[in-house]
Amino acid sequence: MATVLAADLGGTKTLVRLVRTASDGPVQETLFERRYESGDFPSMDAVLSAFFEAASERGLTAAPNSACLAVAGPVTDHGAHQTAKVTNLPWQLASDKLQRDFGIARVRLVNDFVAVGYGVAAWSRRDDVVVYTGEENAERVAPRVVLGAGTGLGVCQIFYGDRASPLVCASEGGHMDFAAQNDQQYRFRRFLSERYGHVSYDRVVCGSGIRDAFLFFAKEAGKEQDEAVQRIVASDNPAAAISAAYSENALCQAAIGLFFEIYGAMAGNLALLALPFGGVFLAGGIAPKLREQLQSSRFVPCYLDKGRLSYIVERIPVFLIQDTSTGLAGAAYIAARGA
Repeated sequence: MATVLAADLGGTKTLVRLVRTASDGPVQETLFERRYESGDFPSMDAVLSAFFEAASERGLTAAPNSACLAVAGPVTDHGAHQTAKVTNLPWQLASDKLQRDFGIARVRLVNDFVAVGYGVAAWSRRDDVVVYTGEENAERVAPRVVLGAGTGLGVCQIFYGDRASPLVCASEGGHMDFAAQNDQQYRFRRFLSERYGHVSYDRVVCGSGIRDAFLFFAKEAGKEQDEAVQRIVASDNPAAAISAAYSENALCQAAIGLFFEIYGAMAGNLALLALPFGGVFLAGGIAPKLREQLQSSRFVPCYLDKGRLSYIVERIPVFLIQDTSTGLAGAAYIAARGA
């Protein structure tokens, strides 16, 4: 048995968990867990200091045997150590520094969607929602793709070796150029380009993308200065405010509808890229909260609309992951394997 630390670092929130695991990796028991608002801390070191202080108050004073930190951003290997920068935060991490500062024998940094990928690959997905069934049942050991909208858009691919053991490949595919598909999306892309310059899917398929879509439709309707529009934009979480006003506000409906159209098209692009006959999995914090809007949206038609190769995508099912701690579970799995 070993005690390992798992952390999932996002632009909005950071989850940290201590778990006791068996030697082969499966999690046996969660010992302690905390959620922190990422913007409240200057660094990951500060988060871990707060976490270990809280854990010690519960009598958990021993340093974990190993740790895995899943980072919402690219990870770079430098021989024996790793560095990472969180894309939507001014946090920079170095595995060897974390090892020294917190007395952990081994710290591994991975892209956050690598951790999500291991969470998807290592456990059966009984609670997932079928968004699109495909023309045939998903193959258990066929490749899979995971993408998820939150503060940004994460992507990973899962492949299987000869013994059906998963290999999760990191990706920054969310930062591919956004490709508009119709006149409305061309206008939206121009609107974003004037604000930000480069426009990627990561800019569009995320919480701030929902806010920008809302502002786009408000501008087209000549309602940018309306009190209701200004109140939503000025709120602490505009995407959540847009979701809350969805049933009675046409601009909110249009914004979320456009969000899911583009989300579906991107999912279809990745289906063509990886041919993931094991399924496309939607992770991240947004879609589970907007499950009803997802299922009534044009996500599936846009997912399938791939011209001459639509028949390929039609075979590939899409699942919604409802468990938003899948990345944390995957990080624990990775840490346990290296303990």
